[in-house]
Formats: sequence, structure tokens, C-alpha cells
Amino acid sequence: MGGHAGERHTWSRARRWMAPRLRAGLRFVGGIRTGLERHPLVLPGLAFVALVTVDVLDSFGLDDAGERAWADVLDAVAGPLYGWRGRVGQAEVAVVLIDQRTLTEFGQEGLPLAYEAQARILQEIAARDPKAIFWDVQYLKARAGAERRMLFKSPGEKVSDPGVVALADTMAKIGKDRPLLLGPIARNNEILLPLVRLLGRPETRTPRLQPWIDGVHETSVEVDRIDVRRYCAEGNPSADFECKDTADAEPLSLLPSAAFGLYRAYCAKGGDCPEPIPDLGGRAISVQWGFGVSKWHAALLSNADRDRCGAGTPGRGALARYWWRGFTRAIREDEEDDRTIGRYCGYADAIHYADLDAGDNQGGTVGAHLKSKIVLIGFDLPSSSDRRSVPFYGDVAGVLTHAMALDNLIQLRGRPTVRPRQVILGLDQLDLIQYASAVGIFCLIRRTNSRFRALFTTRDTSENGSLARKSCR
Repeated sequence: MGGHAGERHTWSRARRWMAPRLRAGLRFVGGIRTGLERHPLVLPGLAFVALVTVDVLDSFGLDDAGERAWADVLDAVAGPLYGWRGRVGQAEVAVVLIDQRTLTEFGQEGLPLAYEAQARILQEIAARDPKAIFWDVQYLKARAGAERRMLFKSPGEKVSDPGVVALADTMAKIGKDRPLLLGPIARNNEILLPLVRLLGRPETRTPRLQPWIDGVHETSVEVDRIDVRRYCAEGNPSADFECKDTADAEPLSLLPSAAFGLYRAYCAKGGDCPEPIPDLGGRAISVQWGFGVSKWHAALLSNADRDRCGAGTPGRGALARYWWRGFTRAIREDEEDDRTIGRYCGYADAIHYADLDAGDNQGGTVGAHLKSKIVLIGFDLPSSSDRRSVPFYGDVAGVLTHAMALDNLIQLRGRPTVRPRQVILGLDQLDLIQYASAVGIFCLIRRTNSRFRALFTTRDTSENGSLARKSCR
């Protein structure tokens, strides 16, 4: 009996402690509800302010994560459909990758590559008669040995490097027949002066871009390290991947990015381009990554890899095959992950330098495929910092970003999707349009709702009044 009495006493104390707090909580909730009924704009206003605050500050990366997720969904739909009317860009672009085998061949364990080795690689590629060449290397300082000679030189002594001189001679010969594009070259380094002398006079900004038929030209080689879909039309010669608006910088301080420079070369060499060539200035474009290998590349793959890499005609069938493989990934026995297949697949035809003389299963060599192509040369080294995680293909060499941006320009005839400008506090034009549309829609719904409520209230009142009069009779 004593135990039951103690339990009742404990429950009574808990109830007395809980009851006022529960009533206070209910009053608080009721007060909020009453306040919202009296001031119906408060809740939407707070939600709108919170949304803008998250977009501007984005302390937890929620906005960026949402945009990346949405971009992945769009890629899954648009990638297999890309180029369904004809893959013009894919037929014009090829990539040559330098891997560890090539470094070993030249007696090196890592980068930077010796100047003599660079000259030999460029000679080998030029011998395949490409339409244009892009060399994904920037010369912001000389190699360590040459830098040491500069430190210990006598006053008035001129220092040079035979390797740089040989490389400059090779580039000059290549530039006589086709445009050769490379990264920025430091002007304040005496050893690199032979390379600087190869460059033409700086261009002034004109409404009509000058064609690049031949010669050696500087380009900006930096790309956004976070957003692989964002690609600048122009960049600063320094290692800065932020797009520079021409309104905020001197035109001569900017360089065209690699893809836009190559597009100028493509147009100068008879490509299908609008007249004049569109000039995007310091704007950024949204790179659309295509899914599916070319017919030439498909012939080099096994049947299993050919299916995984999206060989075949792009379009609705390719989209259905891609989504079917995604839905059935869990029940298939193959251990390879479809989403990171960059080593075997790729939209642009990628060839390793060490395999240029290998057979292509079509009676020729792999290197012969470079003839009349726009060739981009880059490094495919796992230890390199120049790597990107891109849609469909996973971790790939950074030069493939330039190749895909160039493909977009060729495929879309110089009019790719342009990213909106930033206006204020990190908000771009699209954000402001979205917010203005949201406010407008809310006001329209509010105004319409008020009219309907007034209409129904009046009608109900009149009906109730007529019923009341009838009952009084």
C-alpha cells in the first residue's frame, strides 16, 4: 500500500510541475497563431529573409550543395542528349595526355618537364599535322638550375638556358604553319626572354576579335578548382582562376582562356563560326559535359567498356541506356563504378603520348588520328594538382576541362550558356530575378486570396441573412 501511495504522490507532483508549463507552451503557440492571423505577412517575410541570408552568407554550404545537386540532375539528362544532331565538336577536338611512362622515357620521376623534352613532344605532335596546338604549360618562372645561375651571375652578365632557346626555336617553327597556344610567360625573367620574343604585340580590345591563323599566343590556363562547370572567357595572367570583368581591369591585362583562344584558331582555319566571332569579355560560361565516346574511340574499347562508355548515337536511346544502367547498378555483377570511368571513357578523343605509334584497330596508328584536329596537350599524372572531378567521368586530367569548353563553343557556334553576373553581396542576376519573381507571385496570390475571401464572405453573409429573414417570417 505504501508503494502505491508513493507512486501516486510522485505522479501528482509531476503533474503539478508539468501543467503550468504545458499551459504556457500552449499559450505561446496560440499567441504565435493569433499573431500570424493578425499579421499574415510576417511568416512569409521571415522565410524570405532567411532564404536570402542563407544564399548570401551560406555559412554551411547549403546553397552551393543544392546548386551542385541540381546541376548533377541536369547533367544526367542533358549529357546523353548532348550533340544529338551531330557531334561537331567531338569530330574536331583531340587530347594528348602525358603520363608517367613518358616521364620515365625522358629519365624524369616527376614534373617540371625538361625544356628539351617539351621541345621533342611538341615536334612529335606537330609532325601529325594538327590544325592547332594547345600546350597546357605556363612559364611563370624558369627551372631551378637556371634560376640558380641567375642568382650567382656577375653584374652585367647575360644568362640564358640552351633548353629554353631550343624550345623557343621549336615553337617558332610550329607557329609558322599553325597557331600554337600556351600558358602565360613571365616578362621579368631573363631566362624566359626567348619565349617572350615569340609572342606578338598585345591586342587591344576591338568589337571584332582578330583571327589566330598562325603564330605563338598566350592564354589563361587556370580553371575554377571547385565548380567544374564554370569556365571564364578571359583570365588574369597570374595564377588566378576568378573571371575578370573588363569593366574592372585594363583590357591588356587579360588573356583569353585556352578554349576561347582555340575557338578563334578554329574559326580562322575555316570552321563553321558566326561572323563576327562573339566576344564575351570577362564573362563565364556554364560548361555542358557530354556523355558518350566517338566511333573512333569506341573501336579501341572492348564490348563491355563500349557499353559502359555510351558508344552509339546520342539521343533518347542513349538517355534511356544511361538511366537504365544507373537504375540497375546495384544488381549488376561488374565491379567497376559507372560514375568514375574516366580512365577508359571520355567525350573528347584522349590519346596518351606513349601510345601515339600503337595500332588503332582500323589499320592505322593512334597518332594518325591527330591530323587536322585541334590538339590539346596536358598531363595525366595522379600526383598532379591539375586534376578535376567532372560529371560522368570522375577524376580526370585538367586539360579535359579546356577540351569540353572548346567543344561547347564549336557545338553551339560560339554562343554557349553564359553564367549570370554577380551584382551585390554574392548574389547574381539570376538570384535577383528569382527573388523578385517570388515576391511578385506572393503578392499576386495574397491579393487574389483577399479578393476571393471577401467574395465568399459577402456571399455567405448574404445567404445567411436571407435565411434569417425567411425564418423570421
